[in-house]
Amino acid sequence: MVTISLPNDQRARLRKCLRGAGRREIGDILMGEQVAPDHFRIVDFSVDDTTGTAAHFVRSPDHHAQALDTFF
Repeated sequence: MVTISLPNDQRARLRKCLRGAGRREIGDILMGEQVAPDHFRIVDFSVDDTTGTAAHFVRSPDHHAQALDTFF
């Protein structure tokens, strides 16, 4: 079984993003690290806070590129 840990600071940030989006899809990318076999920890995530509707979103690679570049 794979375990994914979401630290409290990331959990609070994600909840804030979800509350701000309301019913709109925000389509994020999770970035993490492996801390043990089958155990990963979320380190950061990016959120598309400009597009998306209540029914769908289209993930834009350009929108998330800065967060991915910073992470890697």
